Formats: sequence, C-alpha cells, structure tokens
Amino acid sequence: MATRTQENPKLYIVLLVYQCVSWLVFLGGVASSQDNCSSTDFEAVRFNQTIYFGQYDCSTFFGFPWWICFYQLFFLIIAIFFTIRDELGEQKLPLIAILSPLTALMMNTANAFVKLAAEVGGNQTNTAAAGAIMLSMGNLVMSYYIGLQSEGMQLPKSFNPAAASPRGTIEAVPPQ
Repeated sequence: MATRTQENPKLYIVLLVYQCVSWLVFLGGVASSQDNCSSTDFEAVRFNQTIYFGQYDCSTFFGFPWWICFYQLFFLIIAIFFTIRDELGEQKLPLIAILSPLTALMMNTANAFVKLAAEVGGNQTNTAAAGAIMLSMGNLVMSYYIGLQSEGMQLPKSFNPAAASPRGTIEAVPPQ
C-alpha cells in the first residue's frame, strides 16, 4: 500500500498547515472587507468604477468569495481526512479533481481583490488579497505534491519493449 509518507511527510504536513493558515487569513480578509463595504471608499468605487466583472454592490461582490472560501475549506477537510486515513496516494484523482477548479477560482478571486485593493486600499482588502494569493500558491504546490504520490503500482524496471521479449526483438502478429 502506497502511503503519503514515502517521500517527504514533513513537507506535506507543512503544506497543510500553510494552507490552513492561508485560509484563515483569507477568511478574515473577506469578512472584514464585507463588513467595511458600506464605507465611503467602497461607495466611491462601487458607483464610479467597474471592478471584477462590472459594477457591483456589497451583496453581489462578496457572494462569490464566500463560496470560494468554503469550497477551499471543503478541500482542506477532505485532504486532512485522507491524510489521517493514510490514503493520499489512492485518492489522488478525486483530490486533484477538487483542487483543479478550486485553484482557478482562487486565482480569479485573488485578481478581483488585488484590483479592489488598488482602488480602495485599506488593510481589509489587502488582507483578503494576500490570503487569496497565498491560497493560490499553496493550491498549485499541493496539486504538484499530490500528483507525485504513488498509487501503489509497481513500475517495470525497464520501459524498453525489446527487453521484455525472450529473443530481444518484437514480433509483429498479423491481424486475424
């Protein structure tokens, strides 16, 4: 049985901790940005500039980051669950299937908060942008690490098909 601990378990644990801390930073940034959304700075941007995909109000803009925030939490719970059960190698395809769109959505959210932080400024939007960027980087490294995990298959010692033949040649079999 292939285990997550074959290559470097400390790297994976550090990566999971980094993802959890990044998620907390992003959660705090989104929450404080939404709480501050009715301020005058946000009002000026909301009615005079187009941020993200168009003009927005607080409930419209912050609906999407909340969905992404909890999608990331879902991934972290699943990754920790498979880590505890020591099934990272066996479950790498579902993890990559969850992580791939999450990475794209998180990068999109990071871009939106970076643009919003440039227009509005303030610690709230900068924190949300930093958390989204940290999660995006962590998701990329996580997908690379999970993709390298063995599924418990033994690779042949030689990939040369001629070495598998007893005479050292490959014989063609005519179609029947």
